Amino acid sequence: CRLGRIEATANVYYKGRYYLNIGNIFPENAYALVNAGVSWKDPSGRWTFGLYGRNLANKRYINYGGASSLGDFGLYGRPRTFGVKVGYEL
Repeated sequence: CRLGRIEATANVYYKGRYYLNIGNIFPENAYALVNAGVSWKDPSGRWTFGLYGRNLANKRYINYGGASSLGDFGLYGRPRTFGVKVGYEL
């Protein structure tokens, strides 16, 4: 195509309720993450420029956690994130 090609993507990642440790005492509720992006590939097919967004609803969720001798702990997943991608194919 003379003007290049535009591509849009979107997805939803869903994780059901689960427990973060073997004793089933540290539950994480179900959550969904919404991601989207758009990219443009130049007419030569070599250059690609894109924009993306991750966790667009800015859902707060625990990505990893458990229990230790110091107590329970959890690490939150990434908040809403935006970015730019540039690519070149040889």
